[in-house]
Amino acid sequence: MLSLLSCPKSGPTDVLCARPKQAASWKASPIVRICSKSVKDWRRVEVALNFWRSLGHEFGVVKYGDTTPWCLGHEMIFSIVIKEESFYDPRTFGETITKTMGDSVIGSVVTIRKDHLLQPHILEHEIGHALGYKHIQCPGHTMHNYTNSIGNHTKGLQNEPTQPINFLLADRQKKKKSQVVQCTIEG
Repeated sequence: MLSLLSCPKSGPTDVLCARPKQAASWKASPIVRICSKSVKDWRRVEVALNFWRSLGHEFGVVKYGDTTPWCLGHEMIFSIVIKEESFYDPRTFGETITKTMGDSVIGSVVTIRKDHLLQPHILEHEIGHALGYKHIQCPGHTMHNYTNSIGNHTKGLQNEPTQPINFLLADRQKKKKSQVVQCTIEG
């Protein structure tokens, strides 16, 4: 959730902060469902997605003006759903609900306050949550939780993809048959 009514700003160019924690990550490129029918909103979402693409994150198909049940409720499986709504708390600009299974993100709903989709940094920040990142108390960082401290710093947000491979595990004592195992090698 992103709070505090004020204008976003960028911080110093060299930020000495820890990496934000990524509690979970997508194991496959998610579908992005944009619930708005406004072309102006679609362009803004593309800017935010390109921000994350520049950091090595990948997205699947982008569905513009989506009218499927994903945009009507909180269904989110295999998708990042992006929509606008009103919030009761006037200090809340955005909110993300992320569903995980173990260390895998399996769906997210990004909700931006009506008339705030075009504001700088808010959508990028909330998509960060959809990608599994947590807040970091580092002025000027994209994942800072207050808009007056958010900026363009991206330390720790670069995607470090895991590469699934299949390989043959042979039993060295020849007591068992060999088997194919799915494993992950981190780059």
